[in-house]
Amino acid sequence: MKGFNDYTGVEGIDKLVECAPYVTEIIKDKKIMEGLSNKTWLEVGAMVYKAHTKACNKMFEILDHKPESSLGLVSATAQIMSEILSDEDTIDFFISAGKSAKSSTSAMESTEDEQ
Repeated sequence: MKGFNDYTGVEGIDKLVECAPYVTEIIKDKKIMEGLSNKTWLEVGAMVYKAHTKACNKMFEILDHKPESSLGLVSATAQIMSEILSDEDTIDFFISAGKSAKSSTSAMESTEDEQ
């Protein structure tokens, strides 16, 4: 399965932007994120897939991956979560993507007003 870092250029940008709402849904789930400690990646994959099935399926579609078994679903979800949570730039991107443009614009305007 290709991960986010396997895509480059415009195609990579498109994949990141398309997946952003689904990743954001998962990483904003406090119950899931707090429950990750002391879990194996496969346990994380199962937990995330069961809690966010539609979001995971949309990410598989966007990333051109079609798991055909339960093991495939859990493994693919674990791989995606590992890539997101193990790379600081990737997690920062998705955290930033989860913030609304309006709040970012308001913050920028406040900063400009102070200057």
